[in-house]
Amino acid sequence: MRMKARAKTGATAALLTVPALLLVTACGSGGAGDDARNGRRDGASALPTAAGRGGGSGQGPVVAGPLSRERLERAALTEADLPGYAVSATAAPDADTGRPVADRAACQPLADAIGDEPGPGAVASVNRGLGSQRTMGLAIAASLASYRESDARKLVRDVRSALGSCAKGYEVNSGGEAGTYAPVRLAPFGAAGDESVSWTVSALSRGVRSSFHVVVVREGATVVRLIALNLGSDRGPRVPADVAEQQLRKLDRVVRG
Repeated sequence: MRMKARAKTGATAALLTVPALLLVTACGSGGAGDDARNGRRDGASALPTAAGRGGGSGQGPVVAGPLSRERLERAALTEADLPGYAVSATAAPDADTGRPVADRAACQPLADAIGDEPGPGAVASVNRGLGSQRTMGLAIAASLASYRESDARKLVRDVRSALGSCAKGYEVNSGGEAGTYAPVRLAPFGAAGDESVSWTVSALSRGVRSSFHVVVVREGATVVRLIALNLGSDRGPRVPADVAEQQLRKLDRVVRG
Protein backbone atom coordinates (compact mmCIF):
# COMPACT_ATOMS: atom_id res chain seq x y z
CA MET A 1 0.00 0.00 0.00
CA ARG A 2 1.73 3.16 -1.17
CA MET A 3 0.47 6.63 -1.71
CA LYS A 4 1.31 9.79 -3.59
CA ALA A 5 0.70 12.84 -1.43
CA ARG A 6 2.09 16.30 -0.83
CA ALA A 7 4.71 16.55 1.88
CA LYS A 8 7.14 19.29 2.84
CA THR A 9 10.87 18.76 3.10
CA GLY A 10 12.29 22.12 4.19
CA ALA A 11 10.51 24.70 2.05
CA THR A 12 9.92 22.37 -0.91
CA ALA A 13 6.58 20.66 -1.52
CA ALA A 14 6.82 17.60 -3.74
CA LEU A 15 5.11 14.34 -4.53
CA LEU A 16 6.69 11.44 -2.68
CA THR A 17 6.14 7.71 -2.92
CA VAL A 18 6.43 6.48 0.67
CA PRO A 19 4.64 3.98 2.93
CA ALA A 20 1.15 5.36 3.45
CA LEU A 21 1.02 5.30 7.24
CA LEU A 22 4.44 6.95 7.39
CA LEU A 23 3.27 9.92 5.33
CA VAL A 24 -0.01 10.22 7.23
CA THR A 25 1.73 10.42 10.60
CA ALA A 26 4.72 12.50 9.45
CA CYS A 27 2.51 15.15 7.84
CA GLY A 28 -0.36 15.03 10.32
CA SER A 29 -0.90 17.78 12.86
CA GLY A 30 -1.61 17.16 16.54
CA GLY A 31 -2.65 13.62 17.47
CA ALA A 32 -3.03 11.28 14.53
CA GLY A 33 -5.21 8.25 14.81
CA ASP A 34 -8.25 8.53 17.06
CA ASP A 35 -8.95 4.90 16.10
CA ALA A 36 -5.90 3.73 18.04
CA ARG A 37 -5.95 6.30 20.85
CA ASN A 38 -5.23 4.79 24.26
CA GLY A 39 -5.39 1.28 22.82
CA ARG A 40 -9.07 0.77 23.51
CA ARG A 41 -10.16 -0.19 20.00
CA ASP A 42 -8.57 -3.62 20.14
CA GLY A 43 -8.76 -4.14 23.89
CA ALA A 44 -4.99 -3.81 24.38
CA SER A 45 -3.74 -2.44 27.68
CA ALA A 46 -0.61 -0.57 28.66
CA LEU A 47 2.58 -2.59 29.00
CA PRO A 48 3.46 -4.01 32.41
CA THR A 49 6.35 -2.60 34.39
CA ALA A 50 8.43 -5.79 34.31
CA ALA A 51 11.68 -4.97 32.54
CA GLY A 52 12.99 -7.01 29.65
CA ARG A 53 11.53 -9.92 27.77
CA GLY A 54 10.13 -12.78 29.79
CA GLY A 55 10.71 -10.91 33.04
CA GLY A 56 7.15 -11.08 34.38
CA SER A 57 5.76 -13.93 36.44
CA GLY A 58 2.90 -16.11 35.38
CA GLN A 59 3.67 -15.98 31.67
CA GLY A 60 2.18 -18.85 29.74
CA PRO A 61 3.89 -21.09 27.19
CA VAL A 62 4.82 -19.72 23.80
CA VAL A 63 1.91 -19.87 21.32
CA ALA A 64 2.86 -22.30 18.55
CA GLY A 65 2.20 -21.50 14.89
CA PRO A 66 1.18 -18.25 13.19
CA LEU A 67 -0.65 -15.66 15.27
CA SER A 68 -4.18 -14.79 14.19
CA ARG A 69 -5.06 -11.24 13.16
CA GLU A 70 -6.84 -10.85 16.51
CA ARG A 71 -3.65 -11.68 18.40
CA LEU A 72 -1.61 -9.37 16.17
CA GLU A 73 -4.04 -6.55 16.95
CA ARG A 74 -3.48 -7.20 20.64
CA ALA A 75 0.28 -6.92 20.03
CA ALA A 76 0.06 -3.70 17.99
CA LEU A 77 1.32 -0.50 19.59
CA THR A 78 -1.09 2.07 20.98
CA GLU A 79 -0.74 5.55 22.46
CA ALA A 80 -1.06 4.02 25.93
CA ASP A 81 2.13 2.07 25.23
CA LEU A 82 4.18 5.02 23.98
CA PRO A 83 3.54 8.44 25.52
CA GLY A 84 4.79 11.16 23.21
CA TYR A 85 3.63 9.45 20.02
CA ALA A 86 0.39 9.74 18.08
CA VAL A 87 -0.69 6.37 16.69
CA SER A 88 -2.79 5.71 13.59
CA ALA A 89 -4.19 2.49 12.19
CA THR A 90 -5.76 4.15 9.15
CA ALA A 91 -3.98 4.99 5.89
CA ALA A 92 -5.15 7.76 3.59
CA PRO A 93 -8.13 6.87 1.37
CA ASP A 94 -6.11 7.47 -1.82
CA ALA A 95 -3.38 5.00 -0.81
CA ASP A 96 -2.16 2.69 -3.55
CA THR A 97 -2.75 -0.92 -2.52
CA GLY A 98 -0.44 -2.45 -5.13
CA ARG A 99 2.70 -4.37 -4.23
CA PRO A 100 5.90 -2.41 -4.96
CA VAL A 101 7.89 -4.20 -7.67
CA ALA A 102 11.69 -4.12 -7.79
CA ASP A 103 13.54 -4.00 -11.08
CA ARG A 104 15.47 -7.14 -10.11
CA ALA A 105 14.07 -10.26 -8.45
CA ALA A 106 17.04 -10.35 -6.07
CA CYS A 107 15.98 -6.96 -4.65
CA GLN A 108 12.26 -7.74 -4.25
CA PRO A 109 12.62 -8.59 -0.51
CA LEU A 110 13.84 -5.03 0.09
CA ALA A 111 10.95 -3.56 -1.89
CA ASP A 112 8.51 -5.68 0.14
CA ALA A 113 10.15 -4.58 3.39
CA ILE A 114 9.35 -0.90 2.73
CA GLY A 115 5.86 -1.58 1.37
CA ASP A 116 2.82 -1.44 3.65
CA GLU A 117 1.70 -4.97 2.86
CA PRO A 118 3.67 -8.05 3.97
CA GLY A 119 5.42 -10.22 1.44
CA PRO A 120 3.93 -13.43 0.07
CA GLY A 121 3.21 -16.15 2.59
CA ALA A 122 1.86 -13.97 5.41
CA VAL A 123 -1.09 -15.49 7.27
CA ALA A 124 -2.20 -12.21 8.86
CA SER A 125 -0.83 -8.72 9.37
CA VAL A 126 -1.53 -5.37 11.05
CA ASN A 127 0.03 -1.94 10.52
CA ARG A 128 0.41 1.12 12.72
CA GLY A 129 1.80 4.57 11.98
CA LEU A 130 3.51 6.46 14.80
CA GLY A 131 4.13 10.20 14.71
CA SER A 132 6.53 11.67 17.26
CA GLN A 133 5.13 14.59 19.25
CA ARG A 134 8.64 15.50 20.41
CA THR A 135 10.57 15.36 17.10
CA MET A 136 8.73 17.23 14.35
CA GLY A 137 8.42 15.22 11.16
CA LEU A 138 9.61 11.90 12.62
CA ALA A 139 7.31 9.00 11.73
CA ILE A 140 7.63 5.27 12.23
CA ALA A 141 5.67 2.53 10.50
CA ALA A 142 5.26 -0.56 12.70
CA SER A 143 4.06 -3.74 11.00
CA LEU A 144 3.42 -7.18 12.47
CA ALA A 145 2.96 -10.17 10.18
CA SER A 146 2.53 -13.84 11.07
CA TYR A 147 3.85 -16.73 8.97
CA ARG A 148 4.64 -20.37 9.26
CA GLU A 149 7.94 -20.29 11.10
CA SER A 150 9.81 -21.74 8.12
CA ASP A 151 8.46 -18.91 5.95
CA ALA A 152 9.40 -16.29 8.57
CA ARG A 153 12.95 -17.66 8.67
CA LYS A 154 13.12 -17.59 4.87
CA LEU A 155 11.91 -13.98 4.77
CA VAL A 156 14.78 -12.82 6.98
CA ARG A 157 17.24 -14.97 5.04
CA ASP A 158 16.04 -13.46 1.75
CA VAL A 159 16.36 -9.92 3.14
CA ARG A 160 19.94 -10.60 4.19
CA SER A 161 20.72 -11.97 0.75
CA ALA A 162 19.12 -8.95 -0.95
CA LEU A 163 21.15 -6.54 1.19
CA GLY A 164 24.28 -8.16 -0.19
CA SER A 165 23.08 -8.27 -3.80
CA CYS A 166 21.50 -4.80 -3.94
CA ALA A 167 23.89 -2.65 -1.90
CA LYS A 168 24.47 -0.32 -4.86
CA GLY A 169 20.76 0.25 -5.25
CA TYR A 170 17.63 -0.82 -7.06
CA GLU A 171 14.53 0.69 -8.64
CA VAL A 172 10.92 0.21 -7.58
CA ASN A 173 7.62 0.80 -9.35
CA SER A 174 4.47 1.12 -7.28
CA GLY A 175 1.15 2.14 -8.78
CA GLY A 176 2.90 3.67 -11.78
CA GLU A 177 5.22 5.75 -9.58
CA ALA A 178 8.94 4.98 -9.98
CA GLY A 179 11.65 5.48 -7.41
CA THR A 180 15.34 4.69 -7.01
CA TYR A 181 16.65 3.32 -3.72
CA ALA A 182 20.41 3.81 -3.30
CA PRO A 183 22.69 3.29 -1.56
CA VAL A 184 21.66 0.48 0.75
CA ARG A 185 23.79 0.19 3.88
CA LEU A 186 23.68 -2.16 6.84
CA ALA A 187 23.08 -0.28 10.10
CA PRO A 188 23.85 -1.85 13.50
CA PHE A 189 20.77 -1.89 15.72
CA GLY A 190 20.34 -3.82 18.94
CA ALA A 191 16.98 -5.60 18.97
CA ALA A 192 15.53 -8.48 20.93
CA GLY A 193 13.94 -11.39 19.10
CA ASP A 194 15.28 -14.54 17.51
CA GLU A 195 17.09 -12.68 14.72
CA SER A 196 17.12 -9.20 13.23
CA VAL A 197 18.59 -7.12 10.44
CA SER A 198 18.76 -3.34 10.02
CA TRP A 199 19.67 -1.03 7.16
CA THR A 200 19.37 2.50 5.82
CA VAL A 201 18.40 3.49 2.30
CA SER A 202 17.93 6.73 0.40
CA ALA A 203 14.94 6.96 -1.96
CA LEU A 204 14.75 9.32 -4.94
CA SER A 205 11.35 10.00 -6.52
CA ARG A 206 10.42 12.96 -8.76
CA GLY A 207 13.65 14.69 -7.84
CA VAL A 208 13.00 14.50 -4.08
CA ARG A 209 15.27 12.43 -1.85
CA SER A 210 14.13 10.82 1.40
CA SER A 211 16.06 8.60 3.79
CA PHE A 212 14.68 5.58 5.61
CA HIS A 213 15.89 3.35 8.44
CA VAL A 214 14.44 -0.16 8.32
CA VAL A 215 14.55 -2.80 11.06
CA VAL A 216 13.23 -6.34 10.52
CA VAL A 217 12.96 -8.66 13.52
CA ARG A 218 11.77 -12.26 13.64
CA GLU A 219 10.21 -13.52 16.86
CA GLY A 220 9.24 -17.14 16.28
CA ALA A 221 6.73 -17.14 13.43
CA THR A 222 6.07 -13.38 13.59
CA VAL A 223 8.02 -10.74 11.68
CA VAL A 224 8.17 -7.14 12.94
CA ARG A 225 9.04 -4.36 10.49
CA LEU A 226 9.88 -0.88 11.74
CA ILE A 227 10.52 1.91 9.23
CA ALA A 228 11.56 5.43 10.22
CA LEU A 229 11.27 8.59 8.09
CA ASN A 230 11.97 12.17 9.17
CA LEU A 231 10.46 14.87 6.96
CA GLY A 232 11.63 17.56 9.37
CA SER A 233 15.38 16.97 9.09
CA ASP A 234 18.05 16.31 6.49
CA ARG A 235 19.79 13.94 8.90
CA GLY A 236 19.22 10.24 8.45
CA PRO A 237 16.37 8.95 10.63
CA ARG A 238 16.69 6.14 13.15
CA VAL A 239 14.01 3.89 14.58
CA PRO A 240 13.79 5.02 18.23
CA ALA A 241 15.01 2.35 20.65
CA ASP A 242 11.95 2.81 22.89
CA VAL A 243 9.60 2.04 19.98
CA ALA A 244 11.44 -1.17 19.11
CA GLU A 245 11.67 -2.27 22.74
CA GLN A 246 7.99 -1.64 23.47
CA GLN A 247 6.85 -3.37 20.30
CA LEU A 248 8.93 -6.49 20.90
CA ARG A 249 8.01 -6.64 24.58
CA LYS A 250 4.31 -6.38 23.79
CA LEU A 251 4.58 -9.01 21.07
CA ASP A 252 6.39 -11.32 23.46
CA ARG A 253 3.54 -11.08 25.96
CA VAL A 254 0.98 -11.98 23.29
CA VAL A 255 3.08 -14.84 21.94
CA ARG A 256 3.26 -16.23 25.46
CA GLY A 257 -0.53 -16.05 25.76
